[in-house]
Amino acid sequence: MDLKDIEIFLPKYLSPESNKKLWDGLKQFPDHYEKDFYWNNSNIKEILQGDGFSDGYIINLPNTTVKVGNTIIISNSCDIDFNNSRFYETQIILSPIINLEKYINKLNLRFPGQVDRISEHIQNIRNQKISTIFYLPKSHGMSNEGFIFLDKLISLPNNVQIRNSYFMNQLFRLSNLGLYIFLFKLSVHFTRIQEKVDRN
Repeated sequence: MDLKDIEIFLPKYLSPESNKKLWDGLKQFPDHYEKDFYWNNSNIKEILQGDGFSDGYIINLPNTTVKVGNTIIISNSCDIDFNNSRFYETQIILSPIINLEKYINKLNLRFPGQVDRISEHIQNIRNQKISTIFYLPKSHGMSNEGFIFLDKLISLPNNVQIRNSYFMNQLFRLSNLGLYIFLFKLSVHFTRIQEKVDRN
């Protein structure tokens, strides 16, 4: 995409300083954007979209074993805000964070002799070039590089009991840059009209 096209869709609520920092980060993408990917301020106690936790709920159906591990919140911040009163209980959508190093080791075992192909695949993950994958660089609360599959999602009730059980240990909070790239990846994965089928 042309950067001028992206500039039109920058958030309008940011301060001039934050807007410039976001713009500078996007101009460096995909080479050096990782250094400003996370927000150092974690004073906001409410759960926000793109927050990472080390004690999230993980299940991989049809296997019904429930595990606790690193996850990221996919849900829109407003949809899971307790201050937004509704007639129904909303769900928190999240995705397990996969350790990139362990993923590489599994690929090397599963596809022996395909070093170049695997290396290209990993580079594409780091450069956010795969539409079903969102890459999380090593920094802040992430002790290892990680990523999520955008087609491997989990939902659970958005209530106080669940939050007190599974969302107490925050790993990271995405910065303006990290959130912008996250939302861009979500939109590409879920909302492309490219099926080339006339439904008339």
